[in-house]
Amino acid sequence: MPGQTNLVFHDATGRIVYFQLEEGKGDLRQVIEDISKKVQDHFQEPASPLIVSDREVWSIEHFNRMLSYRFLTWEKHTDSGRIDTLSENEFSESIVINDHIYRFYEFPQKKRYFNSDKTESIDLRRIVIWNVSSDRRSV
Repeated sequence: MPGQTNLVFHDATGRIVYFQLEEGKGDLRQVIEDISKKVQDHFQEPASPLIVSDREVWSIEHFNRMLSYRFLTWEKHTDSGRIDTLSENEFSESIVINDHIYRFYEFPQKKRYFNSDKTESIDLRRIVIWNVSSDRRSV
């Protein structure tokens, strides 16, 4: 629904342990950081929580604040032409999840991203997820 964000935290079995609805006025980045701090105490190292979020939270400043957590998001402004030129041979063996075939490719070097005024940066791993079933690639 436009202007509404559903924030869901679940355990490894998929059981929901926390949820929150934001009506377009909340600070999604801050909520992720606050809840991540709360649940951190319930995890044993090195298995800290894995935070998966939409591109809405894409911000170098946010990523730098999240360095003590494991997180992933979808890359903004991906060069899809470059991604499409990756050879099938560069991808991993196939795995099947929910009846879909996937293969993976990790770029050998991390990519450095800068904020808009170039005062902060972060190096991120870039992994291409190829949904072979639909022939779509996401980074």
